[in-house]
Amino acid sequence: MGSDHTAYLMTAGLSSDDYRFLGRAPKEAFWRRYADYTSFERPSAVVFCKDGAFRAYLSGIASARKDRTKTPLRYTLVMEGQARTPAAESLLFALAAFVGDLVHVKPGPLSPASLGEALDKTFPEEFVEAALSHLRDTDSKDTGPLAEVESRIEKAIAALPRDTHAADCHVRFFCGGRASESARATLVGYAERLLIDGEAGTILIVNLASREHLELMGGTEPSCGVLFAGESGEEAHSDPLEWPPKKGFPGSPKGLPRAFALREVQAEPGLSIPHLGRIILRALRSVRDFFLGRRPANS
Repeated sequence: MGSDHTAYLMTAGLSSDDYRFLGRAPKEAFWRRYADYTSFERPSAVVFCKDGAFRAYLSGIASARKDRTKTPLRYTLVMEGQARTPAAESLLFALAAFVGDLVHVKPGPLSPASLGEALDKTFPEEFVEAALSHLRDTDSKDTGPLAEVESRIEKAIAALPRDTHAADCHVRFFCGGRASESARATLVGYAERLLIDGEAGTILIVNLASREHLELMGGTEPSCGVLFAGESGEEAHSDPLEWPPKKGFPGSPKGLPRAFALREVQAEPGLSIPHLGRIILRALRSVRDFFLGRRPANS
């Protein structure tokens, strides 16, 4: 990685040290603004794209390494750089692997999947212990083993599959659940627009939020794709749905977003979109007739 794009990795070691970035750390913890909507110890992601630049945070990446108490360890990956560059493409591959790994998430300890396994190969226990020891013994952030961190991250990402399993995404605001194959593919397709085409927008993968939090999380963004990554509940299994933000918010579209054509999408269990629309329409007509003093029609 060059001077205009940077990668950082946080993890811990055998001695149960607090989680630390190996070497240099990001100047700003930009992901903290979503602390109320996700537990960063579980799979979470925050990706901002604006003015042709990106900042990305991926956490809860399980490692096969364990500390001395046999507690599983994990990684946090942060990347910053310019869109429409090889660095942006590398982030896309890392994000696609991260999203694909979400299908395996279950309650309890996390299990290593493709992204964690790739990082484990380039960050074996011996290297991590040496890097953490170097951090304790010196103030330098880019000497000794710490000088290898970025190149090892790059090597890990280069080993990931090149097939991102992306689906076309033409809407500006949508949400879906991690257990839905179409939702995962749509999020990666949206990421391609931001990282490869250079559009402005935000990607959020959160494990504590629900649809009622969408406006608070992304209503002021130019566009926003949200994936619910909790282990249980309806949100984690929902197919992608468009959610136009309320009018009047900065960054909201001036008109209705483009149609989001989906097959067999369920707004709620047992309710298809057309059926739900008919129910709402009938209810609105009943309210109108009540205020107009009309008798309900026999049917």
